[in-house]
Amino acid sequence: MKEKRSSTSPPHHFAFYHQNEALLFQFLLHECLQAHQILRKKPDVNLFQQVTGNLDQVSENWHAPLGHLPKLLHYCTLLSSHFEHAASLCKDLGQTLERAYSKAKQCYSTFDTHEHLQHYADLRKEMLLFMKFLFVKLYDFRENASVLYFLLHHQEQFDSLYREPIIKKTFLAFFPDGIKQVQFFLSEKFSKKGFNHLIPYIEQKLKKLDL
Repeated sequence: MKEKRSSTSPPHHFAFYHQNEALLFQFLLHECLQAHQILRKKPDVNLFQQVTGNLDQVSENWHAPLGHLPKLLHYCTLLSSHFEHAASLCKDLGQTLERAYSKAKQCYSTFDTHEHLQHYADLRKEMLLFMKFLFVKLYDFRENASVLYFLLHHQEQFDSLYREPIIKKTFLAFFPDGIKQVQFFLSEKFSKKGFNHLIPYIEQKLKKLDL
């Protein structure tokens, strides 16, 4: 499914948001994670609408629409438009979203029926596949402190989704010398940026991760 675009050019002050691949990637992780938090609950039409928004809405090409699925489509479109090397990933993500959109519409049309539960389960599977594609891409951001901090900050949600210590495993794959190496890397990066107030939080989270 292709996102409909406005012919209006985006204001200049949105350029950074479009051209920062790591930031777009975090938006994708965030929206997918938020969708999973809802889809893991008992089906509820009001909560479900937070996932889907208006599946047929038109969004400006610099303004994210409402709903986690439309936002994911929006960010995938931006990623593919501004970063040619992400074409393969965006193709996989786009095809997964196509199927997720289809299942979401089937969920809407079968609410309060037995069929709905199967469509709902199929939608969860597609969203989990979407997240797995993102995790494969994570290796490219192994030296990006902002992406690593995002993973650490949401570690409990990711671990719960995967039902295993996925963030610890990911960090150890990136830093073969262990969690202490992760701590040194993040502390150094955020100290240089002037974000020293985040270092105690990082140390606390990593200490729990290393237990």
